[in-house]
Amino acid sequence: MRIIADLHIHSRFSRATSPKLTLPYIERWARIKGINLVGTGDCTHPAWLKELNEQLEPTEGGFFKLKDSVREEFDASKALMEGLPDSKLWAAWNERLQPGRPSQGSVRFVLTGEISTIYTRDGKTRKIHHIVILPDLKAAAAFQARLSRTGNISSDGRPILGMDSRDLFTALLDSDERSILVPAHIWTPWFSALGARSGFDSIEECYGGELSSRIGAIETGLSSNPPMNWAVSSLDEFAIISNSDAHSPEKLGREATIIDMEESFASLYEALTRKESDSTETHSNAAGQAAASATRAAIDAVAAATTGTVLGTIEFFPQEGKYHYDGHRACRIFLSPQESARLSGRCPVCGKPITPGVMRRVTELADRPVDENAPYPADFEGTNRRPYWSLIPLPELLAELLGTGSNSKKVATAYRGIIEQAGSEFALLMDKSEEEIKAIQTVGLSGELLALSIGRMRAGKVSIKPGYDGEYGIIHVFAPGERIQAKAEHSLFFEEKASAEPFCKETQINNQFEKTLEEQSQESNLAATRTSVPEKDKEDQPNPHEKEKEKAQNSFKPSNSDRNADSVFRISPEQKAAINHYGGPALVVAGPGTGKTAILALRIARLVGQGIDPSSILAITFTNKAASELRRRIEESMGTEKAEQIKAKTFHSFCLSVLREHAAEASLPQDFAVLDEEERSSFLKSALESDQDGNEQKKASDSLEPSPSDILGLNLPSEPPSITSRSRKIKRLALYIEERKRFLLLPGDEIPRLGPCSPAGLAELATELGCPPSNGPNLELELAYARYRILLKQAHALDFDDLVAGTVRLLAARPALLESYRKRFRAIFVDEYQDVNFAQYALIRLLAPNHEIEELDLCARELFVIGDPNQAIYGFRGSDRRFIERFIVDYPGAAIYRLLKSFRCAPGIIAAAGRLVDADLSGSGKTIALSRSEFATEASEAEGIAREIDRLIGGTSFFAIDSGVAGSFDFREAPSPMESHINTSISEKASLDSGDGSNGIDSSDTIDSDTIYIKERPALSSLGQCAILIRAATLAPPIEKALIDHGIPYRLIGDKPWWEEEPARSVLIFLRTSIRSDSLDASLLKNPAEAIRFAIDLMKNKKGIKKPKGASLNEPQSSFERLTTQASLYNDLSSFLDDLALGSPQDGYEASSQCVSLLTIHAAKGLEFDYVFVPCLEDGILPFTIFENEDYRKNQIQEERRLLYVAMTRARIGLYLSWARSRRLFGRKLSLPPSRFLSEIEELVPLVKNNAPGKPKDIQLTLF
Repeated sequence: MRIIADLHIHSRFSRATSPKLTLPYIERWARIKGINLVGTGDCTHPAWLKELNEQLEPTEGGFFKLKDSVREEFDASKALMEGLPDSKLWAAWNERLQPGRPSQGSVRFVLTGEISTIYTRDGKTRKIHHIVILPDLKAAAAFQARLSRTGNISSDGRPILGMDSRDLFTALLDSDERSILVPAHIWTPWFSALGARSGFDSIEECYGGELSSRIGAIETGLSSNPPMNWAVSSLDEFAIISNSDAHSPEKLGREATIIDMEESFASLYEALTRKESDSTETHSNAAGQAAASATRAAIDAVAAATTGTVLGTIEFFPQEGKYHYDGHRACRIFLSPQESARLSGRCPVCGKPITPGVMRRVTELADRPVDENAPYPADFEGTNRRPYWSLIPLPELLAELLGTGSNSKKVATAYRGIIEQAGSEFALLMDKSEEEIKAIQTVGLSGELLALSIGRMRAGKVSIKPGYDGEYGIIHVFAPGERIQAKAEHSLFFEEKASAEPFCKETQINNQFEKTLEEQSQESNLAATRTSVPEKDKEDQPNPHEKEKEKAQNSFKPSNSDRNADSVFRISPEQKAAINHYGGPALVVAGPGTGKTAILALRIARLVGQGIDPSSILAITFTNKAASELRRRIEESMGTEKAEQIKAKTFHSFCLSVLREHAAEASLPQDFAVLDEEERSSFLKSALESDQDGNEQKKASDSLEPSPSDILGLNLPSEPPSITSRSRKIKRLALYIEERKRFLLLPGDEIPRLGPCSPAGLAELATELGCPPSNGPNLELELAYARYRILLKQAHALDFDDLVAGTVRLLAARPALLESYRKRFRAIFVDEYQDVNFAQYALIRLLAPNHEIEELDLCARELFVIGDPNQAIYGFRGSDRRFIERFIVDYPGAAIYRLLKSFRCAPGIIAAAGRLVDADLSGSGKTIALSRSEFATEASEAEGIAREIDRLIGGTSFFAIDSGVAGSFDFREAPSPMESHINTSISEKASLDSGDGSNGIDSSDTIDSDTIYIKERPALSSLGQCAILIRAATLAPPIEKALIDHGIPYRLIGDKPWWEEEPARSVLIFLRTSIRSDSLDASLLKNPAEAIRFAIDLMKNKKGIKKPKGASLNEPQSSFERLTTQASLYNDLSSFLDDLALGSPQDGYEASSQCVSLLTIHAAKGLEFDYVFVPCLEDGILPFTIFENEDYRKNQIQEERRLLYVAMTRARIGLYLSWARSRRLFGRKLSLPPSRFLSEIEELVPLVKNNAPGKPKDIQLTLF
C-alpha cells in the first residue's frame, strides 16, 4: 500500500503552537491534505498522552484511529462552525476521485514525539532534536516515566532535557526495543545532529557506533532536500524522510514521506530502520524533473519488489526554509556559501559574524558535488535516492494568484472549493493532469490559471528569494509582469500596470537570489549606522574584522574541564610555602578559589613522600562530596594504592566509624542505626505526644509554640507561616535538641559534660559562646529531650548530632582509647575549619592537643587546618568564626599561611565581593558579565533571568533564536570563550575601570559611557555551568515558573538529597529494617548493588510492602538506577547505608548535569559555576531582618554579609545581582529597598537598566 505519512508534528501542549492542534483537528486536516498516516506528536507530555488514551483506539497492526464518538462530536460542533468538510463526504469523494487509493476516511495515528537535548560533549554545547516513534501506549508511558525522572516534561510538549543523545536513545530502547529514533531536521544550524552551531560532523559521532547502527532514517528539515543530503556519502546508509514539523493543523503535510507499507507498525519499523548497503556515485545531468507518469512507474517498480520501503518525499522548496542561506537578519543580508566564504563569514555591512545556513554546512561536510536541484537517478533501487516533489502549499499558491494573504477569507473559500473537487491537496498538486486541473472551477479563479501555476511549480520554474537567519524564503510561480502576461493570454483579467515591488525575473530554481550583494549593502546603509559605530567616528575606527579578531585573541579562555588551576597544580609561591610546611600545627587562610583542596592533597602527598605511613593520615571535611573530591585529588597526587590507605572522611562518618568500632564502650548496641530526617521527625513527634506523667504533654506543648525567629532560625525557611502548629512545635524541639547536643549537654545539664581527658578551657569557651543560656534551660523542652533520648535508645538508633557529641564524650572519658587514636593518626587535616561547631572543635582538640602541653609521641605531629573566616555562614548550625580565630591561641607557634589569589573568580567579581568583607584578593582571567539590576516584581525578575540564560546558551528553542532573545556566535572562533552580545543601557555612569583594571572589564569593550558591547557569541558551554542562588527555597517558585516557560532544564537542589525522596527512600528503609531484623541473606550484605535490586523486585511483587507514593515501581526510575550505581562502589551494605544517612543535599549535586542549578546560597557552598545569578537582594531578605529583632540584627548582620560574599564568589566569569521593588512572600506583598550591602559595591558593579517592556500608559486621544 502506498501511503503518505507525516510523522513529525506537535500538539497544542508544545510552545508556540496553535490551540487547534487537537486530535479531531489533526485528523480532519490530514484528510484535507491527503495524509494517510500522521504522528500524534508530543506523546511524552502527560496531559497529551492522557488525551491519546481517551480519544484514540487501536487498530489491527499497531496504529490508532480516532474514536467515532469523538469524530461525530467534532463534526457537529467545531467542524460545522468553521466550514470544514463533514467526514461523511470523504468516502464518496474518494471513490469518485481517487479509485484504488486508500480511503481518506481512514487516517491512522502513530505515537510520536520530539525531544530536545542540550548537553556538553568534547567541550562544546550540543543541542540536538530527535523524533521518537513508539509502538504502543505502554511503551509511551514507560518512556514518559523515564524522562520525568530526568527533567521537566510537563511544561512543553517538546521537552528540553539535559541528557546526552546517546542516553536518550538508550532510554527509548529500554522502554521498548521496537521504538524508532530519527534525528530531526539534521541540518538546522541550531538543534540538529549535523547543525553548524551545536551539532556533530556525522550521525555516528552524535550517537556512537553501536547506537547509530540502530538508526535507519534521517529527516531533511525544511531548509534541505534529498539532493543536498546525497552530497554526503556518510548519509548513504540512511533512508531520507521529510515531515512538516507542523505547529498548526493547517501546516500538516508541508513536507511528508511516501512509504510502501502494510498498515502496521512492524511495516513502518522496517521502512525506517532498513539499511541500504549499496550506494552509487552516479548523478544525472538531465534537466528538470521526470514526468509524473515515469515517476509513478519507477515507484511502483520498487514497491512491487519490497515492502516497508521509503518511496519518496514531498518537499518544501528548500530555499523557503528559514536557514537555507547564510545571512544577517539585522542588516537584511543573505549570502550563498561561496559569497560567505569570500567574506570569511562576516556581514559586509556591520562586520559581525553571520548565521551560517544549511547550504554552507552541507558544503562543509560534502564529499560530492552539491546540487540542490539534482534529479533522482533513473535506477535508484539499492540506494537511498528516491523521487522527490518540491511543492508550494496550496494556500500560498492561491494567495499569489488572488493577490491577497494566505490566511484571508478569499483564499479559504477558494481552497475549500478546490478540495471538494480535487479530493485532497496532494491529489491536486501531485496527481491531477493538466486537463483535470483546468476543469476545476472556484470563485475568483479559473482552472486554466490554476493549471498553469501548478505546471510551473512541478517544472521548477519559480521565483525564489532564499530564507536566511530565521527569515523564511519567498517562492512565487510568477513575477509580477509574468502574472499579468499569463492573465492576458487566458483572457482572465484586464492588463494591469506592473507593481513596483521588486521580484526576480523568471528563473529556474538553481538561480541563487534576487539582488546582488551590492544592492543588499546599499539598502542596509541605515542599519549599518545603527549597528556599527557613530558616523562621526568612522574614520577613527579599525576594520571591524580586525577588531573582532583582536578581541577574540585577548579574551579569557576558560578550560573545558575543571577551570580551577588546582586541576593542573599550577603552584603559586604562597601555595608552595604551605605545601612545604615544616611540620606541627598550621593554619592556611584561603579565600574562595585559591586552591584549598589542591593544597590539602599536595601537602598529604608531600608527607607520604617523606615516609609517613598513609594509614596514619586523617583528613576531615564537612560533606561526602568534599571528601570524595579530596580523595580524587589525593589519588592524582600519589596513585591509588597509597591513597586508599588515607582516611578521608566527614566529621560524622569518622565519628560513626569510632562508635561502630567501640559500640560496647559507648553503651550502644552493635546494630544501632542512624536516623534520616523523616525518621527523626517521627521520633520528635512521639516525644511530644508522650504523656508519661499525665500532664506533662500539655505543659510541653504550651511551651513549644514558637516565635517567628525560632521557626526561621538563622536560615530563612522554605515553608510559609501557614504550616501546622504541630510541625512548628517539632521544629522548635529539633532546634533545641540540636543546640544542646552541639554543646555536649545531656538532659538536665547546665554545662558541657566533659571527661577527664578534655582539653583545658572548653567549659569557659562554651560559656563565652552563650552556653548555657542566661535564663537556664527550658524545663518543658528538657522533658521532651529526655523522652526523645529514651525513644532512640529503645529503637537502637542515633540521630545525626549524636555522632559527634557521642564520640567526644566517649574519647574524653576513655584515656586509653583516646591515646590509641592519637597514636593512630600522626597527621590530621581539616578542611573548612571556619565551619566547625563546639562539638567538632572539641573533637579536634582531643585528637590533636597542644604540643607544648602533651608529650610529642602521644599526639599528632601535624595539625593542618585550612579555612576562611569570611566564609563562615553556618551560624544556625552552631559554627562560629571565633574557633578559627583562636587557632593560634590553642596552638602557640602555629604557622600561618595566607592565599590571596583566586584562580576561580575573575578580577571584577572578586574585587566587588572582597569589598563586602574587606578582603584584598586578586582574581584570574577576565570578567565577562557583571551587573546590578532592578525589576518591578519577582515575576519580571525571574523572566529577566530566564531570558538572559536563554541568550547565554545561544537559545534553547527556535523561538528564542528567531525572536532575538538569543544571540549568535562565530563558530569559526570556537576555541575562544563564547562571549555574549549585550547592548544594555546603564542608568548611571559607573566606573568600568578603576585605573589599574582591577575590576576586570576590558575598556576596549566600551563604545561610549552609556553602552556596553560584548562580542556576539553565546557564553555558556553547558547549562550545568549556570546557577541561580537564592537566600531560601521559598523564593524559588517564580524562578521555576520562568525557567519552565522558557523550556530551560533546571534542577532544584532542596533541603533533602535525592535518596531521601521517594521511591529511593522506601528501598533504603526496607533494607535498614531487614538488617536490624537479621532477615536479609548474608550474600546480599556483601553485595550492596544486588541488595538494591533484590529490594526493588520484592517491593514490586510482594504484597504487604508499602510502595512509594507518587511513582509506580513498574516504571523505570532513574533514582533506582542511581542507587544501584552508587551501591556498586561499596562491598558492604551497612557502610553504604551509613554513608547515605550522613549525606547532605550538596552531595546530590552533579557537576556533569546538563541543566541549570537552582539552589540556596548555603547549599552552594563549595561549588562553582561560570555564570551565577543572585536574585531577591532586598533589604530584609538579604540581610534577613524582616522577622527579627534588633538583637538578632546586631549579632547576625555580619554573617549575612558573608553569605552574600559566598554567593558572589561562586561565579567564575559572570555575575548578575538583582532585586525587585515589589515581592509577594509568605502571603504578604512586600516593598523593600535594595540590600544595604549593594550600596557598598555600587561603584564596582554597574547598574543596568531593566529594558523589559512595561504596560503601556493609557493616552487620551484628542479630537483633531
